[in-house]
Amino acid sequence: MELKTKRLILREKKKSDFKSIRENINNINVSRYMSVIPHPYTDKDAIWWIGHSAKKRKEKPRKDYQFGITIKPSDKVVGGIGLVITNEGGVADIGCWIGEEYWRKGYVFEATVRVINYAFDDLKLKKVVLFAAVENVGANKLIKKLGLKFVKKKKKALVVESTGKVHDTNVYEISRDEWNIK
Repeated sequence: MELKTKRLILREKKKSDFKSIRENINNINVSRYMSVIPHPYTDKDAIWWIGHSAKKRKEKPRKDYQFGITIKPSDKVVGGIGLVITNEGGVADIGCWIGEEYWRKGYVFEATVRVINYAFDDLKLKKVVLFAAVENVGANKLIKKLGLKFVKKKKKALVVESTGKVHDTNVYEISRDEWNIK
């Protein structure tokens, strides 16, 4: 499965992606607000994630969509974005990361817009939820730019594997009816 944008292809990961995944995520600046990303991030970690994603996409009904972010025309995975359906009521969480070399170029915004459109238009979900550590200024700014509404702050809700730190998180959401970016 592939989702395309003007500059990106979001695609399911393949075994040969492990090296580019490791190269881009093995950076404490990338993993410092991610709950399940170890540091250092090894080839073994990347291979496990690719295999885990492959297992999840075979489940019926499918509830877990994990895409590698590639920048056209390259096929190199420079980031990841996932959508996980969390309940039968049509709600999904979205999380993403991108290699530091690709920050502040609009790629995460573009990828997230495409995944939210997929959630609402193709999967017919009712609501999308995103979380960001309070200290993660870039992620909070991006989520607000996407038009999601702040719902609440959850105290000590994020435990980061790479640093061992515990963070408060901001919770944002948007319904299909409120979403207006195509």
